[in-house]
Order: sequence, then structure tokens, then C-alpha cells
Amino acid sequence: MLTFEHNAVFSLRIVSQGNAARIIHIRGITKEGPFVFAHTTDAGGFFATEDFRIPDVPIMVSVVDQSTAFKQGECYVTLSLMVNGNVLYDLCSGLVYNNKGVSYPASNNPDQIPGHGNLKMVTGTNPAAGAEINDNVPDGRVWKVLAVRFQLITSATAASRRVHIVFRGTSLDLVDSFATTDQIASETKNYSGAPFGAVPDETDDNDILIAIPGGIWLDQSFGIRTRTVNIQVGDDFGAPLYLVEEYFRNSG
Repeated sequence: MLTFEHNAVFSLRIVSQGNAARIIHIRGITKEGPFVFAHTTDAGGFFATEDFRIPDVPIMVSVVDQSTAFKQGECYVTLSLMVNGNVLYDLCSGLVYNNKGVSYPASNNPDQIPGHGNLKMVTGTNPAAGAEINDNVPDGRVWKVLAVRFQLITSATAASRRVHIVFRGTSLDLVDSFATTDQIASETKNYSGAPFGAVPDETDDNDILIAIPGGIWLDQSFGIRTRTVNIQVGDDFGAPLYLVEEYFRNSG
């Protein structure tokens, strides 16, 4: 082992991001013997940081999902070695979930679905009558959008509405996809947005399909909204559903 000055203080720092408040364990061993520490993640996807004193440089250490409740993409951790209050070395980092941890020295422990985040169905905000759908990606998250679905009930006011699905940045519209058919007065239509190869008969069973590009990535504070040509005061969108692949990132 390395020789440090007599009063050197060793610690482990864990920084986690999770979508629920759950316990993960840091288990390891130094020349003084084994150790176990419990760390609780933040429920809102924000950073949870905690330091734990250890007697010496760890010989090996791992971070595991003690709750066995996280799924792939729901918890990300970084574990660092600190000496005298300063981070000396990042020991390990990665996704931690019910049957996968991270460890130092590194082990060959790939993700169950390599290269993917948390497959998630998100319910958006239900807008008031006459208002458009408008939702933002939460802070500390990145979404890969797979599909969008919502319902529109139109009022009795005569007008031909044409619905657009708009993916926007913090201030600018990035992608604008729209239906190829209109919705008229006093109708209930279900809209589905996905990367269709070809749009089939979209008047069947009150469904309207909107082809959106594949690989739409939205950073935190980017958003999804509708833009409806000839929208009327009494037109009413239901709460949208977003099928996304979610990843963590630094907030701010």
C-alpha cells in the first residue's frame, strides 16, 4: 500500500441521481477490514452527495442497489476517493439497479440493455379548453422521444383544425410535424405521433397519425407542444402521453 502522511484523512464521496428515494450500499474493504455504508438517493432526480470516512485507501469497493427496486436508467452514481477533503480519484461510475452495480477495480458487468436509459411513459399536463399542450423536460433529464399520443375533442364551432406536434428548444421551435388531415367541429380524435415509415389510412377508428422524425433528443427545459391551426375556445386537448427513453445529466 502507499504511504501517506500521518494525519491523512481518507473518505469516499458518492454522488447519485435517482428517480426515487431508495437506499444503495457502498461495500468495500481496506487493510483494516470490510465496511458498509448506506446512502439514500434523491426522489426528484437531483444530486444527492454524501461523504463517508474510511481508515485507508480501499482495496476494492462496490456500489449496489440494496433496495433491489431500481430499473435500468433510474439511478446513476459516481464514487470518488477523497484525501484530506479533496477528490483524488473517481473510482467508478455508472448505472446502478436491481442486478447491476459498479465497482473498483472495474469488473466486466455490462448493462442488461447496453447503451439505453430508462424506458418510461410520462403523462403530461392536461391543458384547459382552448389551450395547447405544452410540456417541458424536467431539470436534470434528457429525453429521447419514441412516441406521443393525445386526444382532441373539438367544439361545435365550425372550423377545420390542423394539429401540429412541435419539438422546441428553450426559445425556438426545432421540429414541426403535422397531420395530413383536418379535424372538424364536434369530433373526438386520437392522435399518435411516431416515426412511421408510411402513414396508412388515418381516418380509421377516429385515429389521426402524425409522422415524427426518429431520434428526437430533448435536453432539460426543451419541450413538446401542439400548434393547432384554427383552434377554437371550446376545443379541448386531453393529457398527453409521452413514451420516452430518459437519461440523467447535470442540472443547471
